[in-house]
Amino acid sequence: GALPAQLEMPTNGQEQQIERICSEAGIDYRSVQIPSYDVGYTITEQAATLGVERVIIGAQHRSRLEYALKGSVMRALSNLLPEEVQLVIFGG
Repeated sequence: GALPAQLEMPTNGQEQQIERICSEAGIDYRSVQIPSYDVGYTITEQAATLGVERVIIGAQHRSRLEYALKGSVMRALSNLLPEEVQLVIFGG
C-alpha cells in the first residue's frame, strides 16, 4: 500500500513546551523528525533544504562500545554542516 505523507513519531512531551517558549520569544521553530539509518547526513540534508541558521541536538551519555558501534551524530554534523550553520548541543 501507499505510505502516508507524514508518520506520527512519539515524543516525550517536551516538544509542546519548546514550541510555546519559542513562540513567546518570537523564535521561528520547527521540529523535524525523519527516520534514517544515516542520521548525521539526513539532518545535514534537511538543514540545507530548509535553509536553517542553527541545528540543535540533544546529547546522551553512551558507553565507548555504543559510541564505536553507532558512530557519532555530533561528529558527522560537525563534518557535514556548512560553517554558516551553527551546531548547538545540549544535554549529556
